[in-house]
Amino acid sequence: MNSRAEKRREARKNDKTPTYNFNKEQLESIVQDKTQRDIQRAKEEATQDALNFAANGMIAAFSLALHDHFGFGNRRLRKLMDKVNRIFDALDYDGADMSIDDLLNLCKEVTGIDVKSEVGG
Repeated sequence: MNSRAEKRREARKNDKTPTYNFNKEQLESIVQDKTQRDIQRAKEEATQDALNFAANGMIAAFSLALHDHFGFGNRRLRKLMDKVNRIFDALDYDGADMSIDDLLNLCKEVTGIDVKSEVGG
């Protein structure tokens, strides 16, 4: 049977949390790397939020114009939004099937509308 001191020693050995020693430069480097990653992630999230906000605004504007001036109802507008969402999904940035420039060129080819010159940009 273990003595009380042996039991405490065994318990401390099992409960030990690893301790790491860093010098000031190593610690600053770790903190800076983490901070840079956090900043980059925040930029990417803000960019995506801004793009989503702008895209939603454009879809809303087109939907209202189509409804007010061309008589599009709920069903046709939902079909339009579904198609627009599928096109935007194809523009997903990682491994994208097409870029925004490809989309603008395709629009000009198919419809004769040069979005960059007519809308601005």
